[in-house]
Amino acid sequence: MTKQEKKEEAIAKILEKAQEAQGVSKHIDEINKLKKQITELNDKSLRSMAETENIRKRSEKEIEDARKFALSDFIKDLINVVENLYRSTDHVTEEQKKNEEINKIFEGVQMTQSELIKVMEKYGVERIAPKIGDEFDHNFHQAISTLKDNKHPANTIINIIQAGYILKGRLIRPALVVVSSK
Repeated sequence: MTKQEKKEEAIAKILEKAQEAQGVSKHIDEINKLKKQITELNDKSLRSMAETENIRKRSEKEIEDARKFALSDFIKDLINVVENLYRSTDHVTEEQKKNEEINKIFEGVQMTQSELIKVMEKYGVERIAPKIGDEFDHNFHQAISTLKDNKHPANTIINIIQAGYILKGRLIRPALVVVSSK
């Protein structure tokens, strides 16, 4: 083999290796693109799974709240009955209780009131009954007016108009009160 032929053969081998290198380079580029796609798809998959989990948790909470507060409209109507029983028992005087007929009616109303309160408590209903002198709390009370009062500090309840109610920690009717101001 001549020198020229050896050179040509060497050049051919170099060209062949260069072509192989180009092929490998193309494969490396394709591999890198595939790796990038895998990373993007993995990220999308993780985000989708997280979103699905969030939706599941939100749905469970909504279902739980619906169960918890399904009775709220019924309880709101029942509150008026309970409050009427409170009004009827609160306004019977000791003198009237001495009358046997009135006392029997009074005791019957008290028993009915007591049973109704037990049933409401069983289902998570609590009565908010503020007292005169308590501090006003906007979370449980609704001030229907304010009056200047030197006997009590500002922001103190000086009159109770109506009791409030809570159902399983949620306010369903605020207590209506009159609040002192300076």
